[in-house]
Amino acid sequence: MLTDAPPRKASRPGFLDSDLLDSDGMSTLDLPDGRALSEVAKRLESAMESDTIRDVRSACTEFLVTTSDFYRVPSCGAGY
Repeated sequence: MLTDAPPRKASRPGFLDSDLLDSDGMSTLDLPDGRALSEVAKRLESAMESDTIRDVRSACTEFLVTTSDFYRVPSCGAGY
């Protein structure tokens, strides 16, 4: 994923060669336990089908908590 504007023509080839890597030079990302994500995905799908914003928000929050715990990223204040 590209998050920065591409450089001008002179530097573009080197930039494009590295666009599959993140800023740390990583090209892969470990995933949390598939069962945990699968359960969250099912809950999110169900919430989206029911068209209830509260349930969708709750499922999205659960996804963020699951992934942030796995990646050891501090959580932010939700403010809901």
